[in-house]
Amino acid sequence: MNRRVKEFLEGKEILSLGPRILELSITTACDSSCLGCWCHSPFVDFPQEKKGLFLPFNIIEELICELKEKGLEEVQISGAGEPLLHPQLKEIISLIKRKGIRCHLVTNFLSAGDEEILFFIEEGLDLLTVSLWAGTPETFVLLHPNRKEEDFERISEKLKKLRKERDERGKFYPKVKVYHVLNHLNAEEMEVMLQHALDVGADMIEFKSIDIIPGKTDFLAFTENDVQVLLESIERLKKKVDFPYSVNYDPLNVPHLIVFDDIELRKEIMDYGRFLLKNLLPPGFSVSFDHLDPNNPEPEQLNVRCPKKRINHKSILREEPDQSFYFFFFREYCKGCPMISTCFLGDDEVKEVRLPYLSLLALGRLEREITNYQKKGSYACDIVDKIPCYTGWLYARVEADGEVIPCCKGHAFPVGNIFEKSFWEIWNGEKERLFRREGRKLLKEGPIFQLIGCRKGCDNIGLNISFHGEILTG
Repeated sequence: MNRRVKEFLEGKEILSLGPRILELSITTACDSSCLGCWCHSPFVDFPQEKKGLFLPFNIIEELICELKEKGLEEVQISGAGEPLLHPQLKEIISLIKRKGIRCHLVTNFLSAGDEEILFFIEEGLDLLTVSLWAGTPETFVLLHPNRKEEDFERISEKLKKLRKERDERGKFYPKVKVYHVLNHLNAEEMEVMLQHALDVGADMIEFKSIDIIPGKTDFLAFTENDVQVLLESIERLKKKVDFPYSVNYDPLNVPHLIVFDDIELRKEIMDYGRFLLKNLLPPGFSVSFDHLDPNNPEPEQLNVRCPKKRINHKSILREEPDQSFYFFFFREYCKGCPMISTCFLGDDEVKEVRLPYLSLLALGRLEREITNYQKKGSYACDIVDKIPCYTGWLYARVEADGEVIPCCKGHAFPVGNIFEKSFWEIWNGEKERLFRREGRKLLKEGPIFQLIGCRKGCDNIGLNISFHGEILTG
């Protein structure tokens, strides 16, 4: 039994371990104006004293070094501003990676240049999440009024470059996730967004419902027609997946999910399906599918065809870190083909053909959010009361002004400030312990959770469900 699970089950409030995940909002400066942003939307009055802040490197270094010894596994760099604007971002990432900690960067990618792209690859950044909110230049400008259509095209080209440079170097990181917040202005673009992610060679795509700011961004809320459009788009996406759950793969019954008796919990964190990145095959190669069982409507066999239409269906799936299918063409099999000298280098007996795929994440969660929105006007009411909130044992977020908040949306309940107390004092302080006590309750109806708005939407639900699995398995 791991120590975190043990301390939870023993009812401890003062913990020997720090957070598993630390989110750092390293700056409040931003070069965009997303309409739905809680900080930089032109419809929001962001406090003047919070603008243009940068979390000092020495504070970040102290935090990382201290928490590494207390079980820190991942640092997510994101927050109220654009991390790429922090003058010491590279030093921050290098520090995290030197300490052997997983590093996740969330960015709009607007100010990334070739130097940053190569740095991310060589430094081994683990995950790069690019927040786009649009599948076309026109919608991008609509949702980011201070930007131009060329900015969308530039981001797209930089994502393609990152994929190309990464593949040419034989690297698998950073994984790239394209992230879209769905709202009234882009509700009809889900399928276009997916195609864009395939075009740029992303590894993952994720959709999230808009969390509107009452009285400020209500115009972004879904209409009844938007809800219907989105539910129809979700159904079409399910049918478009090249392998709904990959070859002989049931996403609801993989080992890390079968611990949950509740199917709805499984749907929240499952990898719904995979779309093949066919545009990354070598020139002239193509994909085809075979139906081996006439009673099964889904294709069971994936094939790759070479330029001369020779078929190879013997693939190997390597999920991590490759996230690819591999096909092997043997020189003996290809003997007599006029292209053999092109396909096989030197005396190589085997040509390896890699076919990467893009994962569609959290579609079950999105479907639940949309359905709940339609029924009740809130997203998380049917899921957050199913399990305790474990966030107080797993996560903390440090803002650029030093405030520590206990969960992604916990701004209304700060538990301390690192410019006034050490992180460790805050982590085991009275307010954080109160947050843990409340988190043990299934019904999120207490004053803290009403203040945070957990039933409206929880951005830590995936983390909570995953840890619930650890609790169930001991």
